[in-house]
Amino acid sequence: MWGGAGFPPFGPNFGDDPYEQAAAPAGAFTRQFRCYPVSFIDKSELENGDKIVLPPSALDSLARLNIAFPMLFQLESRQGRKTHCGVQEFIAEEGHANVPYWLMQNLLVTEGGMITIRNANLPKGTFVKFQPQTSDFLKISNPKAVLEATLRSFTCLTKGDSIAINYNNKVYYIDVLEVAPGEAISIIETDVNVEFAAPKDYVEPEPPKAVNAPAGTDKGIQMGQASGHPSSRLKDRLEMLKKRMPVEEDSDSSDDDKPQPQQLFPGSGQTLKAKSKSSGLVFGGPSSDTGTAAEGNNKGTEEKEKKPFVPFGGEGRSLR
Repeated sequence: MWGGAGFPPFGPNFGDDPYEQAAAPAGAFTRQFRCYPVSFIDKSELENGDKIVLPPSALDSLARLNIAFPMLFQLESRQGRKTHCGVQEFIAEEGHANVPYWLMQNLLVTEGGMITIRNANLPKGTFVKFQPQTSDFLKISNPKAVLEATLRSFTCLTKGDSIAINYNNKVYYIDVLEVAPGEAISIIETDVNVEFAAPKDYVEPEPPKAVNAPAGTDKGIQMGQASGHPSSRLKDRLEMLKKRMPVEEDSDSSDDDKPQPQQLFPGSGQTLKAKSKSSGLVFGGPSSDTGTAAEGNNKGTEEKEKKPFVPFGGEGRSLR
């Protein structure tokens, strides 16, 4: 029989893709490399992410092991520090691995130090909590947008790592406090809830100190100043003005002591009277001297008007 008792003649997976293989388990690819910065191969732009560069022989081994894409790796130093990353290219020198310098700092590895690289299968992340190392990161106009733009160059995050963010020619370091699920997560094509903790050098502002009232003020004024309400301050001000105002004299004091009202136009005054005459109007009272003289002048004028007109009746004058 072809397949033995209990099995179909062409095996249990007859009909499936004969070239399809199960994904390699984590750790199937394990190699040791000497670690150097990515700047050694003119790949300084990789400092803005977490991708490394491996030699071409590593690609051949990974292809035979059917490593799942995207390829993720675990890096471990001889000091026992671990982190995770992705891969950018396979152009490194044989036996070398070029790693971003901030990843080398997390691993406590110097140039030429030995590291162990293994393939890893990480779950998609759902939560991450960051903590800036300094308050300078919060002074950026939009720190959340800067962080989102930087994380587009990352493939995974590991709890306990410190990632570097290059912005405006300055490097900001942010610690990864928590991730979920697990200790390391993949952030490729996934929605992650992000939280921020206060920076390490953040200091809580001191509460404002209460201002002590002057020693000479009474209890009511102190309460008004403490309350700070406009109506209370106005009431206190009125009380102080009342204390400064002079005391009014008793109403029994004599009238002679009171100041007399000032007259604007002092004088005896005269009344103008009008009388209708044939020659016009005459102003002035009968008791006024000015009125008497005016009446005499009017009588003389009337007598002259009554005389008949005589032509050439004037007095003659001779010229000498």
